[in-house]
Amino acid sequence: MWHHFRHLSIKGLLLFAGLAAVAVAAVLITLFFLLGFSKELPAESPDGGFAASGDAAAFADSLFASGNGSASGGTESALTQGGDPVAVEWTFPILSAVTGTDGDSGVAAAWGLDYGIQQINETGGIRGVFVKSVVKDTSGSATKAEAEMTSLAQNSLVVFGPAGEQEFDAAHRAAAEERIANIGYVASESVIGEFAPFIISCSAEPGKDAQAALTDWFAQNPNVTSLCVLYDPSLPSAADRLGGVRTLLAGADGVSLAGVIEIGNTAFNAASVAETALDTDADAYYIEAGGESFVRLVAQLRNDNVPAEQILGGASAASASLFDYAESSGMSEDIEGVSIWSLSDPAKMQTWQVFEKASETHVDAAQLEIAADYYEAAFLVKLAIEALGITGDPMLVGQERERLATWLYNTDEISSPRGTFRIENGEKVIHPRLLRIENGAFADSKSPA
Repeated sequence: MWHHFRHLSIKGLLLFAGLAAVAVAAVLITLFFLLGFSKELPAESPDGGFAASGDAAAFADSLFASGNGSASGGTESALTQGGDPVAVEWTFPILSAVTGTDGDSGVAAAWGLDYGIQQINETGGIRGVFVKSVVKDTSGSATKAEAEMTSLAQNSLVVFGPAGEQEFDAAHRAAAEERIANIGYVASESVIGEFAPFIISCSAEPGKDAQAALTDWFAQNPNVTSLCVLYDPSLPSAADRLGGVRTLLAGADGVSLAGVIEIGNTAFNAASVAETALDTDADAYYIEAGGESFVRLVAQLRNDNVPAEQILGGASAASASLFDYAESSGMSEDIEGVSIWSLSDPAKMQTWQVFEKASETHVDAAQLEIAADYYEAAFLVKLAIEALGITGDPMLVGQERERLATWLYNTDEISSPRGTFRIENGEKVIHPRLLRIENGAFADSKSPA
């Protein structure tokens, strides 16, 4: 009998121990998940990526927070429209020619998106889930861009890029066929409309922004009757802006185009260029050039007795670095009183300078606008996912990406480091600001007394 009692006791002990082990394991697993999901994971940067500074992440969080300006695209704007996130991480793929002839613009686009993602992750991700970027190098090939788009569209919610016009033209057709939002760099209005709502331009059309700026400037300077344009064709948007100026003046009453002068990046004789400009007999001068070139030309024109009120600088010059160059070269007084149009709000110049500083070792200065456009695009998608309550559930990917595309196609005003923008029928709209250089800083331009 004792033998049987002992045998039963051992069995009981073993059963009790087994049940206790299961209970302890369940508690440990629960604690692991609770602690794991509440822990703020460090943002990982892809090779060559940028780890955002705390200050940069803080200003991004404040500028792009949902409560800071509305961004209610489409017809849904509450988190209750979706469910809890299912995705273990959000993936933001970008088609970008980081090698080949379009390498500079491709690198700028990829870095801008990655910089935005780093800041999003530093401030908690999207709906508590972190984001990673995936760069697909198109090498400037339209065929490769189309193939990569078709492949990415199978499991993605949105695809960014490419930055090259030919690549984008091929990629957006594939995106429309797959019914996925493709956020790229400048698509024509007709193409955006043809494939609505799946094609979204993350940059304002350069020709239109120059037209709006000049229209405002002419209103402030009604005595202008002829304009000479000096521009650096090596800048990404310079040719488009020249085209916008030509179109505007062709239909403008009372203002004619006196001449167009190409200048080099910085290797040019300012005195010779200014003399050629003066020979056009224009009574005003529009300069679309980088900060250093702009300062040199303005100084020379001022030395040739051209009043500051008769000079307008383009967006390419609207950088704080032009003040550094003017000071170091003794030309600060020469640029006082000159107007410049910009895509940036002067009240946000300090936050914009944070972005400029971060880009210095990653992006060619001439490609800064492209980097900024893709940076803003990352936050645009973040707002859309939050507004719609997107879950990232693979079973709902088709439905959720169509909702995303519809939301992104038309938005309200959205705050950014440069100012504000909105997406209107797939096109990014930024109304340029007219600034005037006063006491070595940018100020809102006012009509001359």
